[in-house]
Amino acid sequence: MVAIIGIGMVLGMRVEFLMIIAAIVAFLMSMRLGYKWDEMEKAIGQRIGNLTTTILIM
Repeated sequence: MVAIIGIGMVLGMRVEFLMIIAAIVAFLMSMRLGYKWDEMEKAIGQRIGNLTTTILIM
């Protein structure tokens, strides 16, 4: 993801577009490694739940 964003910035591309491309690549890689959507969704929910207190404090 860092490489995609870094190369894109050198080429003058918008960061928002590069972040979307990086997210798509990460999703495709995780599916290729055998993760299911439900597993990823659950992990994302758990991580956001763990960060809620920190976000509120900030």
